[in-house]
Amino acid sequence: MQFKAFCGFISITCLVSLSITLGHLVSFFSSLNYPVNSSDSSTLWLFTTDATLVVLFMFQHSIMASKCYTNLMDNSGFNMLSRSVYVLSTSVILQVLMYYWQAIPEVMFWTINISESPMLALFFRISHWVLWILMFLQALVIKPLYHFGLSQVFDFLKTGDVYDDCPPRLKRLLSHLPHPGALSFIGILWLQPYMSYDRMILATVLTSYLCCVLYTTESDCVYVEQTVDISSSTVTTKRHKIMS
Repeated sequence: MQFKAFCGFISITCLVSLSITLGHLVSFFSSLNYPVNSSDSSTLWLFTTDATLVVLFMFQHSIMASKCYTNLMDNSGFNMLSRSVYVLSTSVILQVLMYYWQAIPEVMFWTINISESPMLALFFRISHWVLWILMFLQALVIKPLYHFGLSQVFDFLKTGDVYDDCPPRLKRLLSHLPHPGALSFIGILWLQPYMSYDRMILATVLTSYLCCVLYTTESDCVYVEQTVDISSSTVTTKRHKIMS
């Protein structure tokens, strides 16, 4: 009973931290303000700080996405918490990255002055919102409760066991594409009016990382198309029933 309560607490904590982190991520990556450095540290130190934060995130993400981590959680009897702990730790690392991130406006790769052009500023805002919405919609397609580790914990709380009801084709898709909406996120990274040195570091490293770990097969594309078609048919059927 105590272990179930512990699992429920981890699941709720994961959901809350994920929601808060997503809100902070939107603000952090889609801020259209000119970068300001409030630190008296040297550019080299600021670069070292940002590079360390990015490496820390990549290290955590790679280790906890590996088979070693999954096998460790399975062998220790915490398989129902495997995904939740992964998501929770990722949220914590992202919060640390955003909190300690240092702007480096001393070096600017490009500057598009949107303060004097309301239409240009509106273009960037709308573009970012569209990309965020597309990313969230793609996350909804791939069984988000399973992807975020919530369904595994719910199954354990209800039955005392974990039922892996994830379809094999979806599991194969998640192994190839663990980050839904990657292309939208890459667009957000590069569609910036002010590309400072720190933002260039972030955009270059994360884009390279995503391109290395993400790939899809023809079977994955077919599965996504079928899933979207089924979802659209279900919505249409329900709409007809309501109207009739």
